[in-house]
Amino acid sequence: MALRKLACPLVDHAFGWIRPWQLQAAAFIPTAKTCVSISSELQYSRKQVPTDEELQVRAKFLATQFHSSEGEMQHFLSSNSRLVSMGKNKFYSLTQLLAQHGISMRELLIYPNVYRRKYETVANRIRQLEEGGVKPVTLRMINTTYKKYQAKYGRLMLDTEVYEQFKSSIDLLSSQLGLSEKEAEDIISESKWLNNTKMSTLKDKIELLWSYGISSEAIRERMWVLAFPTDTLRSRIEALKKSGINFKDFPKQYLIAIKSSDDKFKKFQERLLEDKTILDQSGCSDKAAYICSRLSCSEVDLVTLCKKFRALLSVRLPKLKTNLDVLLKEFGVPKSVIVESPRALRLSTETLRERLQQLQDLEVPVSGRALNMSNAQYEQFMERLKEKGSI
Repeated sequence: MALRKLACPLVDHAFGWIRPWQLQAAAFIPTAKTCVSISSELQYSRKQVPTDEELQVRAKFLATQFHSSEGEMQHFLSSNSRLVSMGKNKFYSLTQLLAQHGISMRELLIYPNVYRRKYETVANRIRQLEEGGVKPVTLRMINTTYKKYQAKYGRLMLDTEVYEQFKSSIDLLSSQLGLSEKEAEDIISESKWLNNTKMSTLKDKIELLWSYGISSEAIRERMWVLAFPTDTLRSRIEALKKSGINFKDFPKQYLIAIKSSDDKFKKFQERLLEDKTILDQSGCSDKAAYICSRLSCSEVDLVTLCKKFRALLSVRLPKLKTNLDVLLKEFGVPKSVIVESPRALRLSTETLRERLQQLQDLEVPVSGRALNMSNAQYEQFMERLKEKGSI
């Protein structure tokens, strides 16, 4: 009776206005979901709970299709009640589709939510993958978003094309990098990461390096560069390119820069920029050409210099420039002295300038012997000069 009272019209037909007590009471009228509806047309319908009988029927069907036990399937359906309450037509047709195309029960246990997808979507993806030569088709490939599926499918097609073009990773490295089959086989056997890398990924990385002018020879010498993710290679090469640093300018240091950690990469990049500035100003192509230009020597002479001082080409270019400026411009040391004793270029600029100044003050001719002495030897040398009264 109370419900009927609340459900009566709120407008006073006699006067045409709403009574205050009726407006206040209206706020407390229960909703149709929690009470008997005041209208016979409004009815609350609850979703039917799957019956044990339906669960057993579907479990038996799954067991037949996937060659499994009914008990295991009953447990599977109990954990995924949606598969029991969903429409019969979709359940049976989708189950048959998956079973007919080699999907295993183990996969179904991992990806039960494949039943949430439309039958047409699953069927189209299976057909597309099989026509593309993908066997076996797995739920991991199918049960994903449209965007991710398209990306996976594109990659699978690339893999298929590469496998058709090359027989194996050995064949790919031999063809792309000019290695013999034996050399390629040895490299792959020594590098587990290389053996586990997809052929399409290897091909992509090699072609990426080529596109930036990096030679096959350079890649062969530093095969570890292929271990880096494609995105890392691209981003670092782009960073070097934007700063004006190209592979042809620093063929030996270039890939080492890519190998560096993020912090070291920035420092390496700064060093290469310093080197590039010096080389551009001198019109030289590399460090070796710069040394030959400053000392007026030939490439043959440079080989001799490197035999006398094996670490010559390892000295940083800014240090070489500064030390050569001190020797040649500040103190006028003959180039022949430097060519005879190139180890002087290894000294710190401060030590080199100090020794040259002392020798000049004593009016002692500069010799490679004096410059190349260790600190202890040089101190003894200066003491002997003092004893002779040269000061």
